[in-house]
Amino acid sequence: MDIEKDPNRDIEQTKKRTKWGCLSWAAILLFGPIIIFIGIFSFEMFIKEKTLVISHSPNDINTIEVVEKGQPAWFGPSLVKVKYDSKHIERSVKNDGKILRESNFAIQWENDNEATITIYGEEQYSDVIKFNAKESFPFQGSEGSERELGSFTFMTSESPNLINVIELREVSKSKDTSRYSTVQIFYGERGSVLEKYKEHIPSDTYTTDNFRVYWKNDEQVKVAVIREKDSGETYIEDTIEIDLSK
Repeated sequence: MDIEKDPNRDIEQTKKRTKWGCLSWAAILLFGPIIIFIGIFSFEMFIKEKTLVISHSPNDINTIEVVEKGQPAWFGPSLVKVKYDSKHIERSVKNDGKILRESNFAIQWENDNEATITIYGEEQYSDVIKFNAKESFPFQGSEGSERELGSFTFMTSESPNLINVIELREVSKSKDTSRYSTVQIFYGERGSVLEKYKEHIPSDTYTTDNFRVYWKNDEQVKVAVIREKDSGETYIEDTIEIDLSK
């Protein structure tokens, strides 16, 4: 015996399906654009890559490309990738939130395999990356590492018989956004290229009068760092001893 269908029940189910269908479409129409906007915004801010510089080696053997990844948030740093083939190194560039341009980068090729990449930002010191295509990982230079900005010799002293020499050089350095100076005391044979050195980190400003050089003989020398107290009394802050026979 067939059970008669309740027409009221069918009508009620149809109303429910219609109601849920309308709610689903309303949710899609309401939240769909928001989801799409968030997706596009995230892609533009964090993923999209924009080519800033393409540089070829002298004989077009190797190519370095610099791209900006995403966009800087507010006045935050920009993220860039320096690319070569499938390898890359990332750098953050503090440029006061401004758009990065080709002028923020300099690529100097020494030959077809070696180059120096310099990154400039308005709120940072220049960031230098060394490139060598023959290395397994071609980029050298750690972000946040100490970098030398320049140096000059402010004092020279020769050994008693003019065999050896020492040079005191002020070396300007930077790390992140800080800048400071150290004193490097180079030593070696007179007339040669001086490569070995010992380093002194000054506690305060100084002049040549703060350094006294004492040669014991042609191979042993001592550099004393002299400071003066408020009372006018002098004292030795540091002593650097060098043995040129080693």
